Amino acid sequence: MGMNKFLLLFIIAAAVVIGACLNGPGFKDGCKSVERLPERNNCYFELSGSTQSVKPCELIVDNEKLKSSCYAEVSISTVNRLGCQDILDSQVRGYCLAKVAAVRAELPICSNIDDESWKDVCYFDVADATNKTEICGNIGQVSFADQCYDTLAKKADYAPGCAFVKDREKRNRCFLAVAVSSRDADLCNEISVRELGWACFERIAKAKKDPSVCELIDNKSVIGICKADVKALS
Repeated sequence: MGMNKFLLLFIIAAAVVIGACLNGPGFKDGCKSVERLPERNNCYFELSGSTQSVKPCELIVDNEKLKSSCYAEVSISTVNRLGCQDILDSQVRGYCLAKVAAVRAELPICSNIDDESWKDVCYFDVADATNKTEICGNIGQVSFADQCYDTLAKKADYAPGCAFVKDREKRNRCFLAVAVSSRDADLCNEISVRELGWACFERIAKAKKDPSVCELIDNKSVIGICKADVKALS
């Protein structure tokens, strides 16, 4: 056997041994000598983080919250949804799955969450990660769904997203922000508050340094003020 082949076999064997120590039955328990249970549990929690393995989490006893947190932190850091499913606490499990779903941008993971609040967070985060406005429609809490539509509309200058916002004031502010950002004066007509629509036209006129945009305002005195403000920028 050549030296290079022998070295390759040695490296493979070493990798197998190391993997078995970290994840298999032969996991090296460096915390069992700690006498006090709280300190021993914390030791296992820290060990799980340093080894990126859930094996130490299994050895935490009489503290389900810490065990759940242990599974969650390792699963999130390794982006492993299967580890989340070992968590008994529904809220912590939901938190874990939501964070993994956001990183992996995988919508189906959200449907496996029992806790409704974390399920909504999951849909919001996946929508934000994928820039898919339609995902916001899965959010149960109305105000949170509005926030989702509003966030994505402003992020992508996507005005149709504003139309799904149910809160009137937030919907108007959404159209205002997207209109000004995209310099699309037509969107100002979607604003239901007259004075806010005027402000929308004026902001776009100033941004474009185009006084003709002021003519879209349906109030002569406001048109004059708008044009004067635009002229002052020249």
